[in-house]
Amino acid sequence: MKKLIQLLMLTLFVVSNTSGQINGTDHLINQLSNEKLKVIISNSGKLLSIENLLAMEKYGFESDKFELETDLGIFSNKDKNPTRVRKEDNRIIYQFDYGQVSLNLVYTLKGENGFIRRVLKIVNKTPLRVKNLKMGRTRFSKPADETIHYMTFWMSPTVEFIRFKKGGIFTGIENPFYHADLDEKGVALNFEPGLILKVDEGYESEPQFIGVYKKSGIIIEDSARPYRFLNGLGHIPIDRNESRAMRAFALDYLAPVQKTFLNINEQFFHPLPQMPKNYIDKGYFIKAIDTFADIEGDMI
Repeated sequence: MKKLIQLLMLTLFVVSNTSGQINGTDHLINQLSNEKLKVIISNSGKLLSIENLLAMEKYGFESDKFELETDLGIFSNKDKNPTRVRKEDNRIIYQFDYGQVSLNLVYTLKGENGFIRRVLKIVNKTPLRVKNLKMGRTRFSKPADETIHYMTFWMSPTVEFIRFKKGGIFTGIENPFYHADLDEKGVALNFEPGLILKVDEGYESEPQFIGVYKKSGIIIEDSARPYRFLNGLGHIPIDRNESRAMRAFALDYLAPVQKTFLNINEQFFHPLPQMPKNYIDKGYFIKAIDTFADIEGDMI
């Protein structure tokens, strides 16, 4: 009878701690998952593993942490447990207390996305200078096969591809001026917010995104078609599914503003004959306009 009572008490304890708020001192792990990936997070907000369900691979992490550099010092979850952890339908919130400064580390997995986001929110009860934020100072348990720091045509950091045998991880920060330290053993991303926060002003960082993909085996390289701007990294072969995974992220990134988005055909990027000299030029011009109308373009 005594053992039965102990078992019931243990069951009630587990249920009460997994159905809402978790004590920050418990040695529990948390999970976000869908049909594409499963993310395991420690109770201190560190990534433990990402399971790529598309490629049937699992990527473990030896270490992971954030570091916020301010005029009051460096705040991190390296040796710090949260005061509490809140679970919601599609996100987990880790709340850290540093006296006059509180930080919320938020992980989000929306719908059937093949990627998660994590952001750091600052609540400051004193003026605060925010100098640098390091997200994902992450070390892999098993080295990757290859890593690629990919940039846009204007040589701005865009995404980090971390390749394994059958699939891989893509990650970056939604900030065009982030810096990446990347090799087969790990990745560290950071950027400089450069902010002076007033009391209670607060700040929410641009998210780090972390996603997965399955290799298609189809490699894409820069085409021979001349463009007005050169693709500085077009010579690097990219797996088609790496491109598609990043495209899915980009479409999700743009989704909130699509209602006010205008589809504009800018002639600077798509040069057409400005003064057609013959019927061939005229026909090309008209065809371009008709095609743009077919895709419901708004302005030329």
